[in-house]
Amino acid sequence: MELWRDGNRVLYVYPDRGLAEQWERSGAGTLHLTTWFDKDAQGIEYMPEDLGARAAPKHWAEKRQIIADPAVQAMSLEATRGEGCSLTQVRVMVSPKRQAKLDWNVTLKLPMRYSVKTQDRHETWQIEEMVTAADRVKQVFNQRAAYKTTDYIDIGDNESDPFLRKLIHLGFVSHDSSGFYDAEGHKLESGHSH
Repeated sequence: MELWRDGNRVLYVYPDRGLAEQWERSGAGTLHLTTWFDKDAQGIEYMPEDLGARAAPKHWAEKRQIIADPAVQAMSLEATRGEGCSLTQVRVMVSPKRQAKLDWNVTLKLPMRYSVKTQDRHETWQIEEMVTAADRVKQVFNQRAAYKTTDYIDIGDNESDPFLRKLIHLGFVSHDSSGFYDAEGHKLESGHSH
């Protein structure tokens, strides 16, 4: 997974799935989502009313930082290292069913490393590369700006478009628990599946 941030825009890119999700915060604080299908060079735009509770302003920190401030603060501070832009807090949480350790960059508000252990699973996330060049960040966002987009609410009215017909056939417009699917029609869980 790749996370790109540019002001009030956040882009999650899943290269192995040919999919990207762009979250944008409006001036009123509500969230707008565009799901990009890179192979088809097309996107589906979701207005706040299409997203329901997922568009609430309180979800912005989770989208921008991967882990929202309250979740970070709920973890015990074990150590601090570095200074300035590299100031990192090591935070831990231990419960009978779960152990978590987080290396949190305070300035960037990003997890540098995050490890979670449960009885049957151990998962670790770690930053492999950090890109700070403004022109490279703009390039990643601009790549998808040229794609054709359709409003989610208009998908059913555009069955003549082969891309949208495929999404309809795969059940993309099903109003199931999440209502979101990848390019192959597999259901995406609500929230982020990182």
